[in-house]
Amino acid sequence: ETQIKHVEACNGFMASFANDKRYENVKKDIEKAKKKGEKVSMDPYLDMLIEKREEMFKKLMTYLLDNGLYEEAKEAVDDVTVRRALYKKYGIAS
Repeated sequence: ETQIKHVEACNGFMASFANDKRYENVKKDIEKAKKKGEKVSMDPYLDMLIEKREEMFKKLMTYLLDNGLYEEAKEAVDDVTVRRALYKKYGIAS
């Protein structure tokens, strides 16, 4: 099990590489875990990232389906670029 030693550097790199500020939220979650004395390895780190993405997708799909935007929902499922644009359009962030 690999422990993350440089959380800030890792998240800073990912935020820059992906041009995505949401990694800063993950960094905060990891820092909270470390303050509690919890061991932070790559598996929980990746789990946190996946959970945040799944929650965003759930919020998007709920909004689209509740508002009868079925074509946008289908496009969001099929195309990550469309999905990212819809997250921005509807103010959905992690």
